[in-house]
Amino acid sequence: NRNTIPGDKSARKPSGIRLGTPWISQRGFTESMVEELGQTIVDLLQNIQPYYQGSNLRAKIGFA
Repeated sequence: NRNTIPGDKSARKPSGIRLGTPWISQRGFTESMVEELGQTIVDLLQNIQPYYQGSNLRAKIGFA
């Protein structure tokens, strides 16, 4: 969806990533599961490699 991040002028050009967390408790995640999910998100974000497809900037994640 195109929800904006606080301070963004347009949903078409977001300045970051918005993560909704209500689904975590709705699906019964335990504290340790939330910690693992958080670490997975960190790992993904740290492994993003920017690249251009034509004139469009994209992101690619290298999985091991």
